[in-house]
Amino acid sequence: MKSIELKKVRLKSDFCLELEYTETVKRKVGDDDVSTTSDIVATYRYPVHQDLKDSLSALVKYVAHICEQIVDLDDCPDFLKDITVTGVSFGGSDDHRGATVIAQRKLRSGKVLNLISPFTKFDSETSDYVHCYELDACCEGVVSEVNFYLGGKYAPDPQLELEFTKN
Repeated sequence: MKSIELKKVRLKSDFCLELEYTETVKRKVGDDDVSTTSDIVATYRYPVHQDLKDSLSALVKYVAHICEQIVDLDDCPDFLKDITVTGVSFGGSDDHRGATVIAQRKLRSGKVLNLISPFTKFDSETSDYVHCYELDACCEGVVSEVNFYLGGKYAPDPQLELEFTKN
């Protein structure tokens, strides 16, 4: 049986996804259970499915809120459309598990403001962030989509969608 623990996901482009994760393979050797753990850092060049992009986009309002770009999650000003989440780093364990969200905000001047949220815990008992459960749920969506990606869920090849007609 194989399982992964995602540490970092970074969307570089529609065709480039960088992942850092720990892979654990459990197998039976005689009567013993043996686990082998590998730390993997890899760049995948398969087209990223829209669902994975959407799961990262769901984090926009949280990174804006944590980085004090907005005051309230329900207050969604127009500039949120100019923010793109490019990655998430996961850390901690148990009650101290959390994430750092990385994003870019395109300014009116055309320049880019990099937004890197402070590490935010997911557990309300140990976190000072009021929306920690919602943030956790969105991050779990990213983890789920990355697992689908590693299982072969890529964007459809646009070349296969061309229709040919006879004259």
